[in-house]
Amino acid sequence: TNTLYAGNDGGVYRTTNGGSTWSWIGNGVKTTQFYKLGISATDASRIIGGSQDNGTKYLNGSTWSDVIGGDGMDCLIDYSNANIMYGTLYYGDIYKSVNGGSSFSYISSAVSETGGWVTPFVQHPTSPNTIIAGYVNVWKTTNAGTNWAQISSLGTTGTLDVVAVAPSNSQVIYIGDGGTLRRTTDGGTTWSSITTPSGAGSITSIAIIPSNADILWVTSSGFTAGSKVWKSSNGGTSWTNISGTLPNVPTNTIVYENGSQDRLYVGNDIGVYYRDLNTSDWQDFNTGLPNVVISDLDIQYSSGKLRAATYGRGVWESPLAANGAALLTSTPDSINAALAQGDSTTRTITIINNGTAALNWSIQTSGVATVVPAKVGSLMAKGEPDVRVGPPALDGFGGPDVFGYRWVDSDEPGGPTYSWVDISGVGTAIATGQWIPSGTWSGTDDGYFPVLLPFPFSYYGITYDTVFISTNGNIRLVRPAAVDYSNGSIPTNDDVNNVLAAFWDDMNLTSSGTVYFYNDAANSRFIIQYTNVPPWSGTGTYTF
Repeated sequence: TNTLYAGNDGGVYRTTNGGSTWSWIGNGVKTTQFYKLGISATDASRIIGGSQDNGTKYLNGSTWSDVIGGDGMDCLIDYSNANIMYGTLYYGDIYKSVNGGSSFSYISSAVSETGGWVTPFVQHPTSPNTIIAGYVNVWKTTNAGTNWAQISSLGTTGTLDVVAVAPSNSQVIYIGDGGTLRRTTDGGTTWSSITTPSGAGSITSIAIIPSNADILWVTSSGFTAGSKVWKSSNGGTSWTNISGTLPNVPTNTIVYENGSQDRLYVGNDIGVYYRDLNTSDWQDFNTGLPNVVISDLDIQYSSGKLRAATYGRGVWESPLAANGAALLTSTPDSINAALAQGDSTTRTITIINNGTAALNWSIQTSGVATVVPAKVGSLMAKGEPDVRVGPPALDGFGGPDVFGYRWVDSDEPGGPTYSWVDISGVGTAIATGQWIPSGTWSGTDDGYFPVLLPFPFSYYGITYDTVFISTNGNIRLVRPAAVDYSNGSIPTNDDVNNVLAAFWDDMNLTSSGTVYFYNDAANSRFIIQYTNVPPWSGTGTYTF
């Protein structure tokens, strides 16, 4: 017979022509030793991974295939186009596919240096054609691999182990070489050494908070108890050890969950652990996971999954850690007021969430002459005319509400003054592939993007540290649970709550338009700008 089967650390292979060609038939045989993992931000069914002795493997749907031979190393899938992906061989040979993994071409021949066994490279947070890679020095391409330029002169001979670009400011790049950390704040023109955490061995991974280039975490290899994870809030000038009770084994990878209460996941030589602002120490997150080295972690946001590359048991995934439960307390418990006709009063009630999950709350009123009207009709389908009865009220000022807030238009007597501040040149642009769908429609149509605020924001007695920027011109303070394209009258019992409705409309960024955010620290303000954003139906664009 011409059929032969072979088993190795990569699984099971079969030939039906006497060995001329082989096919991998290892689906379900969990033995692959993965070094690194890349996932698609736009297609949850696609994964690419580099493995020891068994090349680069690609999952599309339910089928794995071999796409690059040799030893597979670091890899990624373009966040703006799932058909574009990158993989590497040992010492930094980078290959690229533009056809969904059907073929790959070598794109790093212009790099004149050798990289490490696993050469790190990352995609620019807002410019998908820009790739930054760590060899002996840092190299950069701005045209997806056609040309490369060296952007550092470190004067060393060792190869880099870690590269990380700040999502909020791409001019800030951190690199690690063994126990040495460096950073640039000008895109690579100048580099400076930063303090390495006391007790750290070789730096294995770096995670940077999405909204602040100076807040980061690093992990370390080695077997020194209590020396696993550190946090810096000043760009590496000083560090706080947050290792807690993590097991005394090398910690290999760390990932930050966007839009969370500073939730971090780490992978070490025996499993996965997480912590956030609601936990005092690291929590075991290994139910159902084999006891195996975790070599890489990544989060697929549209499916809400944490994915883990293991060194010997393949790739695993889990829903993100639960947020716990909300716990409401209020002061006072009730409010009573007797008013004559025409009189008004203002009373304050403070709602506090002492739990570990988002709190959605409402107040029921009784025995009063005027209440907030309930929703009339139902949420219109996308593009359907709004047939609800009643013209909108065009008031120039109002309040106070039950919390004491008042509002007034800028063109009313005593109204606020304002000036337009264009942040398109200094702000961080939200890339097409970063929008997270909030319902049936795509992320660029009806989606949101979480941003950690640079300062605490108090709204109706609750302090928030994250905003969820909507494609439809509003800013949520809690993670959206449904679509928000129906811009009905306010107040309403529709799904939009805890919202700042700056310009609420049904808009679509699929073909054009950009949203920016910027921390204007000098003036203590956080700015969000929508530029040339078109409506879902109709003509023209909006900038606000």
